[in-house]
Amino acid sequence: MTPRRWRGTLTARLVLSHVLVATIGLLVAAAFAGVVFEHFLISSRSAALADRGRQIARVVSGYFDGRLFPSETAYLLRVLEGTLEAQVYVVDTTGQVILESRSTAVPHAAFPLPVLQRVLLRGRTWRGQLRHGGVTVVAAGVPVFSRGQIAGGVFLEASLSPARATARSLVRLLLLGEALAVVVGVLLAYTVSRRMVAPIERLKEGALRLGEDPGGAGVRVTPEGPEEIRELGQEFNRMADRLDRQMQQLKEEALIREELLANVAHDLKTPLTSIRGFLEAVRDHVAEGPAAERAVQVAWEETLRLQRLVQRLLTAARIRSGGGEPRGLDVTWVVAQVLERMGPLARERGVRLVQEGRRQPTPLCGDADALMEAVMNLVDNALAVSPAGQAVRVAVEQAADSIRVAVADRGPGVDPELLPRLFERFVTGDRSRQGGGNGLGLAIVAEVARRFGGRVEVLNRDPEQGTVFSLVLPLPPEPVAVGEPCRPPQPAAGG
Repeated sequence: MTPRRWRGTLTARLVLSHVLVATIGLLVAAAFAGVVFEHFLISSRSAALADRGRQIARVVSGYFDGRLFPSETAYLLRVLEGTLEAQVYVVDTTGQVILESRSTAVPHAAFPLPVLQRVLLRGRTWRGQLRHGGVTVVAAGVPVFSRGQIAGGVFLEASLSPARATARSLVRLLLLGEALAVVVGVLLAYTVSRRMVAPIERLKEGALRLGEDPGGAGVRVTPEGPEEIRELGQEFNRMADRLDRQMQQLKEEALIREELLANVAHDLKTPLTSIRGFLEAVRDHVAEGPAAERAVQVAWEETLRLQRLVQRLLTAARIRSGGGEPRGLDVTWVVAQVLERMGPLARERGVRLVQEGRRQPTPLCGDADALMEAVMNLVDNALAVSPAGQAVRVAVEQAADSIRVAVADRGPGVDPELLPRLFERFVTGDRSRQGGGNGLGLAIVAEVARRFGGRVEVLNRDPEQGTVFSLVLPLPPEPVAVGEPCRPPQPAAGG
């Protein structure tokens, strides 16, 4: 990896950010420490000067008492200067320098008036810094008492250079230590950053493999690292699982769709061939009289069968897309309408249609046409498998939180192996039960139930006693009026 590319990596940015923050923090700390060190050293030096000034004041009081001669006092001051590395001045009550450690000559006054007032008038010790001839020095002033009165003062001055040199030395040592700390911090930051970035890089590799293999079969990562990255890894695995399921479903649907196309092609080919044959017979005058009328009748019936097949495909697509605006409906009325419409077919097959259960209005919120289609599919399937002379029973029952529409036939029952996939689109099993063999009838029922927020239940009774298909639909969250817009329950998951 080139240096430019490395600088753009997350590891480099984490390391550089750690180093930048650490460096700025250490430089600020070093600057602050330098100021604190220097202030501490100057304060300590001025305190030491004040302590020694008190000792000198007790000696100099003899000069003001007349017990010491000026020459003796000046000599003592020069000796003290050598031990103190400081300049010593003795002033009178007017602030005039009368003695100093380096010369017996009397210089001009050099101390500020506020300092002199504090020492000579109020008799209090002073410590601080003074500026003489463009040079700043640390100084201290102590009053001299003679016979209980302020007789003068002792002032001591020392260069700031030693304190500043010591402070600079300490800061250099501190900077050296900080430089070593930065180096160690870089190594630690790199190690920690690599540990943090490693799970992300594995996630990236997993995403690349997932992109190369859209099915994502077996592409998973081990959730590790900080909590947020572990959660990201877990979500990645869940996404891969969803992709696995979706790809598997797409493959199954593609296979089922191929079977459907073959079935639909067969279902279309047979009536079209029949229609063509009968119409050709009529056109070529092969069939005349009653035979021609029979040929036209058969062609008409085959046309109706084609229309029903196309209508079933269109209905499935419409329900899948969501249907119309939800409105209040009466389930009991819908069931009655279905039984009325399916009556002729039931009589043709010699099967009785019986409505049982609740007869009072049973309000629900949803698409009435879709619900009617679902119930018609269940009744149509029940009629297809029920022997002549038997009855198909349709019941409406209301519970505390749901409505159940149950359709019971007297057919041979459903193959248990088919039950898990009975309501999938394009799945065909018993062709008579699936309404013509296109695999859409029960898929429509399941989709309608999902749109209503409900489910479909299948109960195989004893052998040869038939099957009960039940639409279980939740009641609306608030009262509804038939024909008025309403708020339906949330559609059930899936589908």
